[in-house]
Formats: sequence, structure tokens, C-alpha cells
Amino acid sequence: MPYFPAHEALFVHIPKCAGKSIENAFLPDHLDATSGARGPANSAARWALKKTASPVPETYLLGTLDVALAAQHLTYVEIEMLGLLTKDQLERATKFCVVRDPFTRAISSVLHFSQRFSQHYTLSNRPDAAEIERALSFWIDIEPDDHNVRAHRRTQSSFVLDSRGENRMDHILRLENLNDDFARLREALNVGEAVLPWTGKSHVSKDYSSLYNASSRDLVRKAFAEDFDRFGYQASV
Repeated sequence: MPYFPAHEALFVHIPKCAGKSIENAFLPDHLDATSGARGPANSAARWALKKTASPVPETYLLGTLDVALAAQHLTYVEIEMLGLLTKDQLERATKFCVVRDPFTRAISSVLHFSQRFSQHYTLSNRPDAAEIERALSFWIDIEPDDHNVRAHRRTQSSFVLDSRGENRMDHILRLENLNDDFARLREALNVGEAVLPWTGKSHVSKDYSSLYNASSRDLVRKAFAEDFDRFGYQASV
């Protein structure tokens, strides 16, 4: 959930929704969407911290928990409850996100994690409907082992709501109409010409219906029912 102080804008980065492109459009020239990654020394220190940590905090929720968070994929509630921005910053910020059809987002997610979870499912270069069904069956029921995986599996709706269950976004852009929606956003923010640098563009075809069968469509409908309803996407394909 990148915050851009120069524009007083808060981008709720829902995974697999053109987030890197948006980040690169607003970050200063000397930074890009990968700038927050751990360096070698920090990674080594993190490894040592985990190896020497007491089991008590995780077992009993007692003491100090050292939890790593994917900052770019924080939900609005996480930002709010952790106090990572002040109340004034949250109120003043223009809050926006990008959403997409849950059917294409689900496929993009399983493609993204296919190597990490290769012991659970495999996808060929041109996966067929049976492969996608096996991948989605695992993905829908996954018990996330870290914050990044959890963020990718969450509904899109869970990112935009506050602790009272109210949508806090001022602008909701759609991946399917991103260039036009982004142009309107930049005009609203008064940040100049609307040029969106496409980064990590999804290779999921717009004509994704052949990648689904009746069972896999039903899996996605049930798991992301709230997104179909809230954002007005068609649940039948």
C-alpha cells in the first residue's frame, strides 16, 4: 500500500492488479517498484533473527512477535490498525486502488506462484482447463504461510474496507480500462500528463474462458463472491 507524500495519495495495491505500473508512475525517478526489497546484509540479519527467536511469542502470543509484512500489499485496515500513517494523513490522502475481473486475477495468481508451489500443482507453458482446475483447487484452500501469499489470496474487497466495513477508496480504477481510468486519476491529483509505464504486464489472455471448466468457475465464484458483487463483475462466463 504505497503512500506518495508529494501527492498526498495512498495507493491500495491489490496483488495482480497492475500495482508495479502504478508505483513506477508515482515514485521519484531514483526509485522503482523493487526499491523496498531486502539487501544481502538485511536478509542475513533477518535469517539470524528467525534462527535465534524464542518459540514463546508464536506459540502463546506472548512477548514480541517479529512479523514480516509485504508493505506494498497492506490492506486499509492493516494500515489503520498498525498506525503506519497518522489519522490526519489517512483522512487527507486521496485513496485509490485498481481492481480486475476475479476470474483473470485468480489465474494470474496461480501462474505467479506456480514455481513456489510446484509440489502441489504444475502448469505447462500453455495450461489447459484441467491444469488450471488443479491449481485453483489448491489455491482456493491454501493456508498462507506468509503475509505476501495471504495478500495474493485475499479478496479484493478486503483491501478497500476500513475497520467498520466501509469502502474508503476515493477512486477505483479497473484493469480492463486502466489507461483511461488512470488518466482521470492523474487529472484529479493534478500531477500532469497521464502516462502509465506498464510493468510486469499480465500474460493472461482477455479471452480466458477456455482456461476454465464448470468446476473451476464454481471455485472462483464462491471464493471471490464478494468481489463479483462489490465491483460489478459478471460471475457467469
